[in-house]
Amino acid sequence: MKHGSDTLLIVSLLGYGTTLLLLALIWFRTPKEREPLLFVKLMGYTLLAMFRFSFNQLSMPLGLIAAILLVKRTNGNKKAKLAAVWLGGIMFLAGFLPVADWIENTLYPRTEMSTYLHEDLTGKGFAMNVASSDMRRFYSKTEKDESGRKLYAALRESRYIEGLPLRERMDEEYELKLFQDTDNRDNRFKHLEFRVASDGSYLKLRFEDSQYVFRASREFQQLFQQMLAEEREGSDE
Repeated sequence: MKHGSDTLLIVSLLGYGTTLLLLALIWFRTPKEREPLLFVKLMGYTLLAMFRFSFNQLSMPLGLIAAILLVKRTNGNKKAKLAAVWLGGIMFLAGFLPVADWIENTLYPRTEMSTYLHEDLTGKGFAMNVASSDMRRFYSKTEKDESGRKLYAALRESRYIEGLPLRERMDEEYELKLFQDTDNRDNRFKHLEFRVASDGSYLKLRFEDSQYVFRASREFQQLFQQMLAEEREGSDE
């Protein structure tokens, strides 16, 4: 799962904020001898213990080993320094938790169509291209068309469902490609690809190596069928 810049910022604030809070707890709760820059040293031990060396997707706690060896060579405040090292070890292990995925899913749930599409199109453009499976029929809508804006808004009202019922499998699918203006932090939603049932009732979104199935809103179905009918009538003429 790709993470937005705001997700990464929150993860960093949580990680370093928690580390500083626990370091302060160690500072106030552990007996200490007078030593210059002791708090800075404790912070250094913790950060060193958090360091990991990654090789072939294997993370090794080399920083933790180095921090333990350094503490053994010191004379004063060993208890406080060792506590700081073990704090770094705990934060090292916490780094394996999918915290970023949890936050990203909270901020941008992949099962909500509103995550991908804008609620307000003011100052934003889009191009929606629809093609039949045999590529013989092609339809295009943009934000400049009233029907295009309605179709976009109706698409946003689609609701996620757990898979597609067997009795309602898509016999014929249309490919819908959506290109839209986004904020810099949301560039991952700039280009979306859907597979749409021939009657517009279901959509399948392929995103980040996962597939999400949505039940289209009634308005989307009507507008989608109307678009296909209008194009067929135009071609017959």
